[in-house]
Amino acid sequence: MASDQSTYFGRVQHFVKLIDPSLLLKTDADLLQAQALIDEFKNKAGSAPPPGSPELKRLWEAQTLLDASVHPQTHEPIPLPLRLAAFVPVNIPIVAGMLLSPPTVANAALWQWVNQTYNALFNWANANKSKDPSDEARRNETKNTLMAYGSATAVSVSLAVGLNEGLKRATLSPGMRTVLQRVVPFTAVAGAGVFNAVLMRSNELIEGIPVEDSSGRTLGKSRLAARHALTQVAISRIVLPAPVLILPPPLIALALRIPLVSKTKALKVLTEVSIISLSLWGALPAAIALFPQKMKLSVTHLEPSFHELRTEDGEPVTEVLLNKGL
Repeated sequence: MASDQSTYFGRVQHFVKLIDPSLLLKTDADLLQAQALIDEFKNKAGSAPPPGSPELKRLWEAQTLLDASVHPQTHEPIPLPLRLAAFVPVNIPIVAGMLLSPPTVANAALWQWVNQTYNALFNWANANKSKDPSDEARRNETKNTLMAYGSATAVSVSLAVGLNEGLKRATLSPGMRTVLQRVVPFTAVAGAGVFNAVLMRSNELIEGIPVEDSSGRTLGKSRLAARHALTQVAISRIVLPAPVLILPPPLIALALRIPLVSKTKALKVLTEVSIISLSLWGALPAAIALFPQKMKLSVTHLEPSFHELRTEDGEPVTEVLLNKGL
């Protein structure tokens, strides 16, 4: 059944369904079948299937598959590793590398680079895709994307390496040093996550993103709407890594006090990976559900050119809809 996405917990329930790894097993044929089922329902006259019926269940399963696998604007399948359902499985080894590898300069640089490379690709695949299709626009987008990726990677590596080196030189008690070492990966990831999201989508701030009225009619592009959208994306990028990088270390330390776990290498690795995986699975929907993906915005927050617009029925447009992206 559908979740009420006007509420936070409704959006959490919605995204919990979208990060189900079993959705990665669906083929292109499954996507086409799901789209055909949805199109058939939209073209039919009459009421929706009754609650609890097999027909309604199939419809919601089809819609969930499309929401998780197809970009809402291009209607093209999102590359498999860059779908929401792949985010947790892909990030498990990345987070494990950050938390469990020895805190050397090389390790910090390596894992921050890997993390930001994946984040850049994920941001690109799930960004607002209403762009100018001209060759010149594509060249500019490619250039901006490469520059943004390089900048975000440099920021994340510099933060991680700089903070680690600063800790080595600081005069601190062992307890305080341990606490700060646990915060370094979060600080680097959160800071770079914001840079990554904003820089990878900086073109939206320059050109604006399309906004629609309640009937779905495009009203134009707004740079102020892009600013609001990216602000919300940036906040979610700060919230996302907090439970993933701050909670596992003390929980792992607690688990390793159990003699059987600490003395059995296989059990120790299984425990560490399990704690990291559970943290990721809880953090992802909690963070991206902070704000609706299809967000509403009052026209008073947009440029003056949107203030006097009217709907096709002649009513004043008081708010617009836009795709925030993830």
